[in-house]
Amino acid sequence: MTTIAFWDYGQAGTSEVAVPLAVITSLDYRIRILLTQTGTRRTGIGEAFKENKSYPSNVLVASSNQQGIDSLMRLSASGILDRHNIADYTIPLVQDRLDMAPGPEFGEAGLARYHEAQFNHLLGVANERYELVLVDSPGSGTFNELTMKAGQVTVILLRQNTRLLETYFEEAKYNPLITNKPHVLVINDYDADQHCSISNIRRRYGCKAPLIGIPYSREMADAWNSREVIAFFRRNYDVNRRNVPVSKYMGAIRQLSQKVMELADIQQIPNSGRGA
Repeated sequence: MTTIAFWDYGQAGTSEVAVPLAVITSLDYRIRILLTQTGTRRTGIGEAFKENKSYPSNVLVASSNQQGIDSLMRLSASGILDRHNIADYTIPLVQDRLDMAPGPEFGEAGLARYHEAQFNHLLGVANERYELVLVDSPGSGTFNELTMKAGQVTVILLRQNTRLLETYFEEAKYNPLITNKPHVLVINDYDADQHCSISNIRRRYGCKAPLIGIPYSREMADAWNSREVIAFFRRNYDVNRRNVPVSKYMGAIRQLSQKVMELADIQQIPNSGRGA
C-alpha cells in the first residue's frame, strides 16, 4: 500500500508517464491501483481515456461529475470516506485492477478550501483499498507540494538538457523530498543517440538513483490522441516477443513498472500470460 508521487522537474508531462505506468502495472500484476490527479479534469490523465464509455452501468453516484477527486475530498472533509465507498467515486478502467479518479473540475483552485489533513486522510483511505495509489500533481502549487510530501515513492521527470540536469542534481543533494525517500528518475521521449545519454548522465553527475529512458513512440502518441491508451497496451502486450519498433517503448515502461514495484516493496510475480 504505497502512494506514488510524480514530480515534473523537466516540464515534460508527468501524465504521459503516470498513465502508461498505471496501465501496464495493472495488466502485469494482480493488484488494485488507483490513478488520480490534482490537475484540472479532462487534462493530464483525463486526456488518455474515453471517460464517457468507462462508467459502470450500476454506478452508485448520481452523475459522472461526482466521480473524481472533487467528491473524494468532499467526503474526506465530511468524515464519510472509507475503504468501502471510495471505489464508488472512481471510474473502472481495467476491471478489478485499475480505477481512475478524475481531477477537480476547476483544478487546484477547486481544492483550495481543503486542508493537508483532509488530503492525507484521502490518501490513507485509498491505500487501505488499493495496493498502489498514483497521484499526478502537475505544476508547483500547494497540492503538488502536499503530494510530494505524502508520496512514499517519487517518480521524477527530467529532460536531456544539460543545464536542467545540472540544476536538478545540485538541488537533489539538499532537497529532503528527494534524499529522504525512494525515487526513480525518468527521461520521457528519450533519444539514445544523443550525447546526453543515460550512461553519460550517470558518469557526469554521479547519478546513483535508478534512471530510465522512455523512447518516443508514435503509436503511443496516436493512442493518446485518440483516447485509446488501454487498447494500445492490450494490443502490444506481448510485443517484446516480436521485432517491432514499439517494443523498446513497452520494454522501458515495464522497466519503470518493475522498479516502482520494487521501491514500493510490493512482492508480486508478473502474470505469466496476457493481461487482464
